[in-house]
Amino acid sequence: MHYPNHTIFVFEYRPEYLYVFVKGEYDLYAISRQYWQEVADACKENGVKKVLVEEDIAELVSMSDMFRLVSELGQIGFTGIKVAFVDRQLDHASLNELGILVGINRGLIGKAFSNQRDAVEWLMSSRKTQAPCLRMSVTLARTNVRAMENVKRTMENAGS
Repeated sequence: MHYPNHTIFVFEYRPEYLYVFVKGEYDLYAISRQYWQEVADACKENGVKKVLVEEDIAELVSMSDMFRLVSELGQIGFTGIKVAFVDRQLDHASLNELGILVGINRGLIGKAFSNQRDAVEWLMSSRKTQAPCLRMSVTLARTNVRAMENVKRTMENAGS
């Protein structure tokens, strides 16, 4: 596939895993689907069972495109492959966590990170991921705490 101008796509075979770096200005379903397919193909061709994907794409993909893509990862070859995902765009963290949850619920092994060091440590460990129901409970608990804090601030501001 031809990638958009200013898109960097690098494969690096490291001793125990495949490292993939993707940098670009914007993201679309077709672009992501193609590069994830290329990663899956490389894993299959080379017997790779661990992958670290580091992404630096300024634009945030839509939630529906992310859901669609992650839902297809098992079908394109990621079943049984442990994937550590690093997004250099820290404001993408909540969408990445949702993507990981979708993947786990479909039997994939993955976790999102904000830095490469933690990602490599997890990738090289025997740990997989939290159970989906536990991760969802933690996420919902965090969401409920934030919601309650927002309600409290709103009420305090209304009273002043």
